[in-house]
Amino acid sequence: MPGVDGAFGGEHRNGLQWRVKAATNCFPLTRDFSQPTRDSYSGLAPRDRPRSERTAGVRRALCEVGSPIRTPEERAPSSGVNGRGSGTSLLPKEHGAYGQISVPLITAFLAAGVSTTGLLIATAMLAGFLAHEPAFVLIGARGARAKRDLRQRAIRWLGCTLAVGIAAAAGVGLTIDTALRWALLVPIAPAFLLAILAARGREKTWPGEVAAALAFSGAAVPVSLSAGASLATAVAVAIPFALLFVASTLAVRVVILQVRGGGDRQAAMATRRAALSVAAGGGATLALSAAAGLLATSVLVAAAPGLLIAAAIAAQPPSPTHLRALGWTLVAASVVTAAIVVATA
Repeated sequence: MPGVDGAFGGEHRNGLQWRVKAATNCFPLTRDFSQPTRDSYSGLAPRDRPRSERTAGVRRALCEVGSPIRTPEERAPSSGVNGRGSGTSLLPKEHGAYGQISVPLITAFLAAGVSTTGLLIATAMLAGFLAHEPAFVLIGARGARAKRDLRQRAIRWLGCTLAVGIAAAAGVGLTIDTALRWALLVPIAPAFLLAILAARGREKTWPGEVAAALAFSGAAVPVSLSAGASLATAVAVAIPFALLFVASTLAVRVVILQVRGGGDRQAAMATRRAALSVAAGGGATLALSAAAGLLATSVLVAAAPGLLIAAAIAAQPPSPTHLRALGWTLVAASVVTAAIVVATA
């Protein structure tokens, strides 16, 4: 029986082979009568018996009660949403992104005003953000077990978010001023790049995270303009958040690269240089633009706290055990930036 023999030797490459092996533990297909029977060991102490005989009772008990025979993948901890199995939420796991998408939108509403088109833009952005996790579950990016356990919920969640997002996007197309449609490209262009990277499984790379930061901050431009604000006001809202999110994203990656997989010193150094370049270059560009009268000085003032914090993190990365405190520090920087933008709008 070559098929059965293959299930016992070498590497067990699929679930069927594991089940055949487990089944034969309960009901052997063949028996070698040249080997001693179980009765031959009846006079020996348990510790003197072969290991197969010592564990035979356990195997028989499991078979008798119908213990499920699972493959190694099925026995492994769930890699599903939040790593907790089928009873978990399908909300995005990237907690830092909640602040990146919400703070610029709220700031734009406070600084420029609220409009129907602006609310529709915000709704479409939020719907797309909430569709991310169920989509990843359905394509198997969160693991086979998550795809199996969460499939029905993910389909419903994805259907609802896509329906809301499409309806909101259609509303934007109908209500936005024709002269302002170009502004929609500001968040759409990086969002399109992010979608391509996500389809290739590279949304967690630095280009993917930078694209997300630019898309979230860029949404402030069409939201502000649709409320009747000037281009200067829209730019004054978007630019400080764009610089803060990009610089802080790179700075946090420095912390992670120093320890992930034993640490990658070369990659950490390259990312540190990139973060410091964004912080220094962004600050210098804003200063020169303000001096030339191209931007209001308030844009530099609003961007300064976030750039300084990101530069400090990149220059002296804290221990990964302090990532939670680091996250709250960046949230505080976002709030400070928002307060300055609203106060100077």
